[in-house]
Amino acid sequence: MTKAAQIRALAAKGFTTAQIADQVGVRYQQAYNVLRRCGLLNSPERATKPSSPRVRKALPNKPPLTVALLREGGFSRVGAWTVTKASLVQGADFPKERGVYAFVKDGAALYVGLATKGVFQRFRSYCRPGKT
Repeated sequence: MTKAAQIRALAAKGFTTAQIADQVGVRYQQAYNVLRRCGLLNSPERATKPSSPRVRKALPNKPPLTVALLREGGFSRVGAWTVTKASLVQGADFPKERGVYAFVKDGAALYVGLATKGVFQRFRSYCRPGKT
């Protein structure tokens, strides 16, 4: 008897997916996939509890990460970007050392990143993105 057949037989006896996976000796996901493909997960007798819609919790309102806070943390301005129709243009020579960088617009950080191969290399990759 194949494992899929064993999974279906145990499901017909009323075992839960976790119990089936344990008894057959397979991962939960494998048992789940077999039951889903043969339509046993959607039958009323297999339903253990009604599904409820997911409710997203509201994210706490964080104060903006301002330029003043960045400077207090050791950041310094090293350059600016110019956006053209075709590309991004670096306005300064960026450090070649590794470091943390931030994109700031209107006095607040929009993005903070870590450049593990050097800030210059990281910014250069932004200027020359791949096809995707």
